[in-house]
Amino acid sequence: MGLPIKRNIDISDDEIRTITAYTAPLRLSDEGDDNKRKDRKPRFPRWGCLVVIVIIVLTIVMTLRTCSSDEEEDALASEQITEIHRAPVPVEDSIVEPVTIAVPHTLRADTIVNGVHLTILKPQNAVAKLAIGDSILDAEEPVLVAQVADVRRDNRQIVGAYVIDGDMISRGKAKSGFCAIINNEITIGVAQTTPLLEKATEENGYFFRQYPLVYEGELIENRPENRSQRKALAVLNDAVVVVLSHERLSLHDFSEALIGLGVKNAIYLVGSAAYLKARLEDGSIYEFGKRSTMIYPNTNYIFWQ
Repeated sequence: MGLPIKRNIDISDDEIRTITAYTAPLRLSDEGDDNKRKDRKPRFPRWGCLVVIVIIVLTIVMTLRTCSSDEEEDALASEQITEIHRAPVPVEDSIVEPVTIAVPHTLRADTIVNGVHLTILKPQNAVAKLAIGDSILDAEEPVLVAQVADVRRDNRQIVGAYVIDGDMISRGKAKSGFCAIINNEITIGVAQTTPLLEKATEENGYFFRQYPLVYEGELIENRPENRSQRKALAVLNDAVVVVLSHERLSLHDFSEALIGLGVKNAIYLVGSAAYLKARLEDGSIYEFGKRSTMIYPNTNYIFWQ
């Protein structure tokens, strides 16, 4: 007889031993259950859930931080913009005052005095000079041009003393009213003789004579009694102006209207249809009278530029 065979009592004849992670024995009768186990998906481990939760929490925290950072940046940007618009602290060494360029022009005003329509023309930011010849009427620089001294009909010479740039062009004392322009200062007065005539020749000034109309607020009578449109060079409110009448007046009535206007001193300018033009503040040209088609060599003007 052979040796008796020892059997492992742990496993029966209808069982097999399988080494797996699962410790329970697998029965042959459980084959169907095994197939079911193979079809099942492995369960998600618990630590995976924790990881997901941690990721979600971190995502939320980072989002909140980003929003907070954006809000801080927006607030900072607002503060920076506000700072830009604040008035800068002035520094004395860097202060530059704006330079205003005064543009020469003529101010025009119309009024009625004692039933007389008057136009007042006041040059601004300009100096006065005298000129002989009509070419000054075509120049662009002057803001006001008006004919001044009379010219004789017989010899076409200027009536009375006349000085341009210190040169004595004409002599005479036909009229007592005078205008002297010396060092850009205009003096209107009444005198048969005046040291301003000699001063004008010495200091390259200007001088002419005309009928006196008003002196120190008092009317001065003149012999011409005809009626015509009148012009005057006058001192009004401490400023030199040109005054025009739109009605035909005698010199007496014109002088009365000037006094009613408030004129202190005034002398006559060539009146009637003698041409005058002015450039006003808006750039437009104001014209009075009629420009002559005849050319007279000694026709003379006062102009401001």
